[in-house]
Formats: sequence, structure tokens, C-alpha cells
Amino acid sequence: MMTMMTFKPNYSKAERAAHTLLQINNVRELPVKVKKLSKHFPNLRIKKYTWFAKNQGMTLQEVCEFANSDEGCCYYKKTTGQYLILYNDQVENKGRIRWTIAHELGHFMLKHNEISNRATLGRSSLSDSEYEIFEKEANCFARELLAPPTVIIKLGKVEIFDIQNICEMSEEAASNVISFLNTGQRMGYGYTFNSTLEKMFSNFIYKMKNNHYCGDCRSYFIFTDPSFCPICRNQKITKTFYTYRGINNVKYNGYDVDANGRALACPQCGNEELNYNGAHCKICGVNVVNKCTNVEEWNGEIQWECGTILDGNARYCPNCGSKSTFFEQKLLENWEIEKEKDLIPF
Repeated sequence: MMTMMTFKPNYSKAERAAHTLLQINNVRELPVKVKKLSKHFPNLRIKKYTWFAKNQGMTLQEVCEFANSDEGCCYYKKTTGQYLILYNDQVENKGRIRWTIAHELGHFMLKHNEISNRATLGRSSLSDSEYEIFEKEANCFARELLAPPTVIIKLGKVEIFDIQNICEMSEEAASNVISFLNTGQRMGYGYTFNSTLEKMFSNFIYKMKNNHYCGDCRSYFIFTDPSFCPICRNQKITKTFYTYRGINNVKYNGYDVDANGRALACPQCGNEELNYNGAHCKICGVNVVNKCTNVEEWNGEIQWECGTILDGNARYCPNCGSKSTFFEQKLLENWEIEKEKDLIPF
């Protein structure tokens, strides 16, 4: 049996391991899809308790006894070097299941089974000190994996409910994340900032910090400091960290555009051979760039224009409230008509 050389949890090692797993999987947004994080490891599989029970001809209770846990385990077969993470899919709290998988991934990444020379890491098979160290390191790993402080801190002020929704965590886990961050800030310590993660999640951070909801047309949109809703021109808009998928919201039709607001295909005739040095389709002549139409002219010359580049479904400019080129050309339907269609039951 290999002897434990470390007598206290190595939190820095656990954090680095979580960062490594995020990086090799090129994770760029939250919530992290934990079940897919095993794809780069040919010696690792993630399976349900019910799958294992059926595969082995066992009852669910027997699987729990085999795993030494009612929630999950990291099983290691030394002779083949294979790992199997099992999780109890009968647990009702999906956020808790996600934490369990992340926790067991921590055991895998930190090689706790190999260090202890144990097939599973139950309390009965380890010394008290080993068990405590492994559990604390795996919990640190899970927190860093599901709610990377580098990302969460960049979002600004977040509450427990925000963490629950952004990271798809249980209330208990989200509360622990907030407590960890608050304690760290008070005591002058806490997490290890990772500039690579900040770059990886930069687009996600931007979207979360600039996500807004309009209660009038029930749409979500991303824009920095908007004064108007780009769908209905309503000025009563709310900043929010998340969207209620499919609940009380309407997704308005539009066109696929690039970062410059230029349609990938002509919204009117469908021509895909667009001249990217010009603003109009060479076939039908329609303006293929969706932007604000607010222009001030003097003696036939443009003195000033808003020129805000817009999304492919924007009817109005979020800055000044003027019509978009697509809406002015009647390429986009009136939002009220589309909202009514969306809310009609089928």
C-alpha cells in the first residue's frame, strides 16, 4: 500500500486540476456540461447507478453498497488502469447530481484512488485523515470546476439564486460558493486567479453582464447599457444574469449576421454571394447590413449618424430607439404580430 505523504489538503493542486480539465475540454461558458468532460480520457467512463445495476444484475441498494455511497463514487480497476465514475441518477436534485459528478472527477484528476491504492474511496476503506483530505480536495475541485471564481467574480455582484441558475447548482452548493468568495475577500485570500480562464470565458462574461429582459415584448437581448429594447422600443428593460428557457419569453425571428451586422445571405432574395465591401445585395439591391437608420443631413451631406450595428432580429436601435435598416425595409415583421403568433397554443 502506498503511504500518504501529504497531511493537509492541497487546495492549489485541486484548483489547478479543475482549470486543466476546463482547458483541455475548451469549456467557454457555464453551466459546465460535466458528463462530457470524460471524452479526452480513454480510461474513464461516467455512468448511472441504474445502468450499473442492470449491467451487473444488482439492485440499486446493492450498487450503493458497492459504491460505499448513496450518491456516487470513483471506481478504479488497478489491473487495467480503468476508471468508472458512477452517480445515482435517482437523486431528485439535478444540481446535486452535477456536484457529485464534479466531485468524483476531482478524485479522478487528483489520482486519489492510485495514491491510496483503493478501488473506491469510502470512509470505511480509508483512514480518517486520508478521507478528510481527499474529500476536501475533491470538493475544492468541484467548486472550481462548476463555479470558477475567476469567472464568477468578473460577473460582479451575484447572489445565491444567480449562482444556482448560472451554474445549475443546488442551493446548498451555491450558498457554499458565495460563502467561500465572501470569506476570501474579507480575509484577503481565497481563489487563484487564472488569466487563461478569463480569456476562455470572456464572451460568456460579456453576455452575462449585458443580458437584458424586456417585460413588454418578453424578449432577451445582449447589449451594453441599452436605453431601448431592440425588439419593441420599450424603455422599461431589466438587466439579468440568465434567461428563463421557454418560460414567459418570446424568441423573435431574424437573420444570421456577422459581427458587423451583415447578413450571411440576403434577407430578401437569399443570395449568398454578397459583396462584403458594400452594404447592398448585388441581385435585389436591398441593404444587407442591419444597423441604426438615425442620420442627420445638411445640404444633402451626412453630418452625423448613429450607425449602431444591430443583431439580425433587431427592429430598433438600443441606443437611440430609431428603426433598424431591416425593419425599415420591412424585412422583419412587426413584433406585436410575431408575439401573438408565438403565444397562440397549438
